[in-house]
Amino acid sequence: MTAAVALVALLPAHGFAQESLSTRLLLAEDARVLSLETHALISEGLKSPDAKIRAQAVRAAGRFETPSLLNDVMPLLTDQDADVRRWASISTANSARLFTMPAIDELIRVMGTAKPADWGLYAAALGRIAMATPDQFRRVEQTLAAVLPAPPLGARLVPGRTRVAVARDVAQVEGAARGLESLTRISGKVAPLGDDAKARLFVVVETPDARGASTFARARRLALQALRNARMVDGGLARTASRDADDEVRRLAVVAAGAP
Repeated sequence: MTAAVALVALLPAHGFAQESLSTRLLLAEDARVLSLETHALISEGLKSPDAKIRAQAVRAAGRFETPSLLNDVMPLLTDQDADVRRWASISTANSARLFTMPAIDELIRVMGTAKPADWGLYAAALGRIAMATPDQFRRVEQTLAAVLPAPPLGARLVPGRTRVAVARDVAQVEGAARGLESLTRISGKVAPLGDDAKARLFVVVETPDARGASTFARARRLALQALRNARMVDGGLARTASRDADDEVRRLAVVAAGAP
């Protein structure tokens, strides 16, 4: 019995009811026992007019990692509060167990009208869902890769040390790269990374920031790691990344060069 369960057990029924909603959510989250009462408590929190309570409730829902709470969580993906939306995206991925299609469908739907920062959150969550079929993998991969810069027209499918400007919003590029890194790490055995996604990730890794800037450094790290996960880093890419201005990109390049 956890400390939270013990504390709940010791509280008189009327005393527990009088505890603040925030405290009750904390106790329920720590106890990790999804009873009917806990489900009702989370539902109450998700409908609270207080954004902090909604964020706490949707975070708690995700900690249970159960599809039984998925339909409660997903409406908050478009909440007016940014912190609520952030936790809703995380909890949607956490709750997408066994029944993955509803979460995939809803995340892709809201990505269609999302602002770049929110798009990045949803993209990262999408990649964290364990894909059940190659078709699911391909759909998610294509959704994420679509916002990454494509190789110049006429270039080889895997660009030959190209240098093109990244025109997309940094939050979108980073979110897509993060989603693809998770996708290849978690679901890489479901299907191989497609040629188009591979080519676009190459472009991200090979496109430097302006001198003195580090705007896309995290995106380059994630893109290189996604290619490592997929075992698609070639010698040319490793050499390019080894000269990157970012320490972590260079470290990953050395590791990739030494991988079997």
